[in-house]
Amino acid sequence: MKKPIFRGAGVAIITPYTEDGVNFPELGRIIEDQIKNGTDAIVITGDDR
Repeated sequence: MKKPIFRGAGVAIITPYTEDGVNFPELGRIIEDQIKNGTDAIVITGDDR
């Protein structure tokens, strides 16, 4: 059996946008919130549009 790459929970997060493009401050807040709450892996570049 292969060793898993990671164990635990992985979360796909949305990419927040403003009218001008990616809202990087909000993206940072979302990522920090996931880290603070113990997410083991974050899948980026999800899109809520």
